[in-house]
Amino acid sequence: MKKIFTFLFAAILVTMFSAFALADANLNLVASTTTMSAAPLATATASFSVNNTNTTTTLTNLAYTVTVSGFTPTSATCSLPVSVLSNTSQSASVSVGVPQYTLPGSSYTVTVNVSGNLTGLVASAVQTFILTVPSTPALSVTWMTSPSEMYQGQSQTVRFNVTNTGNVILNTVNVTLDTGAKGLTANESSWILTDLNYGASTTRSLKLTASETAYLGSRTLTLTANGVNSLNSSLTASATSTPSFNLKYPYCENVSNMTASPISYQVKNSDKIDGETFDPLEEIKVEVKVWNNDPDDSHYAIVEAVLMQDGSEVGDTNTKKKMKIAEDDSATFKLNMTVPADVSAGDAYVYITAYNDDESTNCQQVEYRVTINKEDKSIALEDMDYPTAVSCGDTFTVSGKLINIGTSDEDKVLVSLNAFKTVQEQDMGDLNEGEDSSLFSFDVKVPANATEGTNQLAFTVSYDYDDDDGTYGESSSFSYATTVSGCKKLEPDVTVKTEVSTAITSTESEVRFLVTNPTAVSQTYTITASADWATVSSVSPASVTLDAGKQQYVTVKLTPNKDTSIGSHDLIAKVTYGSKTTDVKVPVSVQKASTSSGLLDQLAFQFKYNTAWALLDTLLVVAIIVILVLIFVRKK
Repeated sequence: MKKIFTFLFAAILVTMFSAFALADANLNLVASTTTMSAAPLATATASFSVNNTNTTTTLTNLAYTVTVSGFTPTSATCSLPVSVLSNTSQSASVSVGVPQYTLPGSSYTVTVNVSGNLTGLVASAVQTFILTVPSTPALSVTWMTSPSEMYQGQSQTVRFNVTNTGNVILNTVNVTLDTGAKGLTANESSWILTDLNYGASTTRSLKLTASETAYLGSRTLTLTANGVNSLNSSLTASATSTPSFNLKYPYCENVSNMTASPISYQVKNSDKIDGETFDPLEEIKVEVKVWNNDPDDSHYAIVEAVLMQDGSEVGDTNTKKKMKIAEDDSATFKLNMTVPADVSAGDAYVYITAYNDDESTNCQQVEYRVTINKEDKSIALEDMDYPTAVSCGDTFTVSGKLINIGTSDEDKVLVSLNAFKTVQEQDMGDLNEGEDSSLFSFDVKVPANATEGTNQLAFTVSYDYDDDDGTYGESSSFSYATTVSGCKKLEPDVTVKTEVSTAITSTESEVRFLVTNPTAVSQTYTITASADWATVSSVSPASVTLDAGKQQYVTVKLTPNKDTSIGSHDLIAKVTYGSKTTDVKVPVSVQKASTSSGLLDQLAFQFKYNTAWALLDTLLVVAIIVILVLIFVRKK
């Protein structure tokens, strides 16, 4: 009995092992290539197939394990199918993350174990790959204390790290610093690091100094590291860092103490300054509201503004105002500065400061970047000197300067003045960029019969001279007003006396006006007439010569249009004498021929301007009345 039991147990074990062996035989992994490669901090991948050789059963519940010899991967995953049908294969892949400082070489083995279920039996298979890590030199540069806001004349100490982030030693690392010049220097600008192993870093410090004329605005440092492996010169690495910071003008004596003042301020029109564009000679307006926060005492507040460019004040733009502000009160400061003509194109800064009497401990400042625009060719006038009020018969002098506010040099610049219908010119010679001309001046005679009131002194500046044809390609106009008074009253050269005439629509009518020669000499006058509401058929006389003081009636025959409205209309008479023309409006009352008053109007008109026709019309009316009376008497 014992022998039988032992035999049965052995048979069961053989059957089980045979089943498992058979299951494993139904699963295998096949890779088209058994090599993988990835640099540190990268991921190596490889593909393989999962084959189910069982002829009847589907492989399900697939799982995996991945092991790597030589390093601990940052990640190790497989992409497997959900199932594999009997007698088929499916694609799969393995991915392995390589740590940063993994040494180069091909001694790393990746083992992939895949298992699955075949109707309750577990099948598994193994595939191995050789992973190669290449030599990967790399560097990084980081700032431990990066540059921050600086002021002209100030120094600042900063620190940086150079780290070998690759997997090979860099025997020589050259580090250089470029401050961008323009007044910014460092006590050291180059370093040599030796035998910087992978994963190792070194720290250096340097002192930055901004000169008192250093360029303002955004500044950028360029820190560069270049490393090489002495055994293999092809193994090189480089890194660059470019931190930026603002370099400012220390308008306040003590820029570090900005909160000790009893006053506070706000620039009210910063939106009209910050980021705006200004032209030479344009005005920059600054409006600042200042509060005295002291509840007990009044304080003097001072507000200053200045235009800065390339580390220096621009021309005579510094402006300052001082006011006394009562306790717990405020005041508004308005300051104006003019952009100088010789300013350079590009970035500039408007600096505004506010402080009370003790500037050294409580000065506060703010700055706004602006853009200065300059045209290629542009000439302006400045330092103009002229009287704003003159009298007829006066002689006065107008003077000034030209300035080249463009970016091009100009040859043979010409300035001309048109005043009281007299034109004068003056050749100003060559004028280079940003250069003032010599003083120009014109003597102006005010005519005795000039027009009183505002008169213009009109200047034209011609430039962009062409030597080939002697012409100017550009010109600019400027006008200055002067008020004229004390002039003689001139007698008119002609007077025209008008009176209201009557005209009938669709009927030829006559209009008269009286022309008088008020001068002391004989004058010849030419007369024309026009109206958009009537057709003018004749003007008589069309030309007349009148001795001094003589008069002449002028008759105009016209026919009002049929659709002309009833009412007053103007006939335009033009009287020309010599080079002058006088326009006169002659009033005409237009009536409709069909109205009840038409006959009387026509009779009145004819009696006034056409006596013969008026008499004939009257005789006809009388004759009709006599005939009617005779007929009436006979009937009785």
